[in-house]
Amino acid sequence: MITQTFRVTRVLAGHSPVARIDGVDDDDGLELHLEVPVDAVRGASPGQVIVVNWTLQASATPVSKAEPQSAAGAPAVVDAEFTTSTATRPTGATNLAPRAGRPDASAVDQEFMSLMAGGRSTRTSSPAVTSRDIDRELNTLLGLAGAKGQK
Repeated sequence: MITQTFRVTRVLAGHSPVARIDGVDDDDGLELHLEVPVDAVRGASPGQVIVVNWTLQASATPVSKAEPQSAAGAPAVVDAEFTTSTATRPTGATNLAPRAGRPDASAVDQEFMSLMAGGRSTRTSSPAVTSRDIDRELNTLLGLAGAKGQK
């Protein structure tokens, strides 16, 4: 069993049924963050000492793994909808067919790159808008007289 002593640096208790005790071991700088019932920390304050005795033991009930095992230690490929192993994916299948209702990934990439380059794709082209056009439109919407020199 390991015994460690921590100096309490902060006690957080509020409207929650759970309180938090933060402590630090002055010898080696290790920190402790402990959540306990609020009733257990009544009267606790910074400067007090908390003594922790602990051991690591095997779990009495086996913990099920959330992620499936990948074949032959290969990394798993994660998709937005499912997880598959790289071993089950056909070799050379980098350009999979788009799913129904989704745009083609390469078209999305091309549109993104076009927007980042400062232009728009030809599909959504619109006439060029100048700052003078924007000023006129704003003046029209606000009901203001046009600026001098505009006709």
